[in-house]
Amino acid sequence: MLMVSFRAWTVVSIILVFTILVVYGFLFEAEFEAILSTSWILIILGFILGFAMIFITGVRLYVLCRILHVNISLFDSVIIRGIGMFISYITPTLIGGEPVRAVLLQRRANNSSIGLVSSIVFIETYFDIIICNVLTLLLGFSDIAGRNFKVTLPYLAALYQITSWTTILFVGFHGVANSKVIGFLSKYTKIGVDRIKFEGEGFRWGFRKVLKPYGLLVVFTSIGSLLVGALTFMIAGFISGGYLSLTTSLKGFVFASSLGVSPLPGGALGVEYGASLIANATTVIMWRFMSYYMILLIGGLITIYAVHKLKIIMPNKNSLKTNNSEANKSDTKIPFNNSNLKLTY
Repeated sequence: MLMVSFRAWTVVSIILVFTILVVYGFLFEAEFEAILSTSWILIILGFILGFAMIFITGVRLYVLCRILHVNISLFDSVIIRGIGMFISYITPTLIGGEPVRAVLLQRRANNSSIGLVSSIVFIETYFDIIICNVLTLLLGFSDIAGRNFKVTLPYLAALYQITSWTTILFVGFHGVANSKVIGFLSKYTKIGVDRIKFEGEGFRWGFRKVLKPYGLLVVFTSIGSLLVGALTFMIAGFISGGYLSLTTSLKGFVFASSLGVSPLPGGALGVEYGASLIANATTVIMWRFMSYYMILLIGGLITIYAVHKLKIIMPNKNSLKTNNSEANKSDTKIPFNNSNLKLTY
C-alpha cells in the first residue's frame, strides 16, 4: 500500500481549499469579479514566481549536498524540491514533503546513506522554519506590544515552532534522535523525525559546515524564497487594489506560513487566517490562488515528469520502514528494493 494515495489527497486538498476560499470570500465580502477578471499576464507571473520559489530552494538543496559531499545534480535537486513541495501542499499540516525528499534524494544520490540525506533535509527545513518564524516574531512584535491580540495565534505558533525545532536540533546534536523527545515532537511538527536516523557525527559536521561563509548561501536562498512569497502576496494586493508594500506583504506571508501548522491539507484555515490579519479578503483569495494552486500545478507537472521520464518512483510506507530499519543496523549505504515501491498517481 502507498503511504498516502497521492491522487486522493490531491483531489481532497484542491476541493477543500477552494471551498474554504469561497465561503471565506462570501463571509468577508470579497470582490469575486476582480478575481475572475484577472489578466492572464498576472497569472503567468504567478506561475513564474511559483517556479522561482521551487528553483531557489532547489539551489539550496544542491548547495547543501555539495557541502556534505552528496553527489547530485542541480536538475535533480530542483526536481526533488518540486515533488516535495507538491506532496507538502496536499498533506495535512504540510507534513509529507520532507520524508519524500529524503528518500528520493537517497535514490538519486547513488544510494547515499539515508541518515546523511535525512540530515540534509532536516537542515534545509530547519532554516525555513527558523527564519520564517523569527521574522514573524520581529514583524509582529509591534502588534503584540500594542496589544493587538489578533496576531496572538501566529505569534504563539512561531514561538512553538522555534522552540520545538531547536529542541530537535539539540537532541540530534547529542546523538539521541530516537528518544521519546523526538517521538513526541514529531507528532506536532512538519516532519516524521521519529522515523529518521541522524548520523551523529555527519549531522553535527554538516550543520557546522553550513554556518561557515560558503554555507551562508543556504541562508540567503532561504531568505530569497521568503521574498518570492512576499512578492506574490504584494502582487495579489495590487490586483485587488490593496497596494501593499513589500515589508507588509512579507509580514502577511510569514504570518500565514507560521499558521501553516493547521492540521488540514495545505495548512487550510490557518494560512487564510494569518494572511487576513494583513490583507483584505480579495487579496487573500487572490494570493492563495497564485501561490497554493500554482505550486500544486507546477509541482504536479514535475511529479508526473519525474515518474514517467526519470523513472523516479514514490516510496510506500513499507519501503520506508524497511530502509529505516536497515539504517538503524548500519550507517552504510541502504539498498532500495524497487518491488516495494510504486506510485498510483
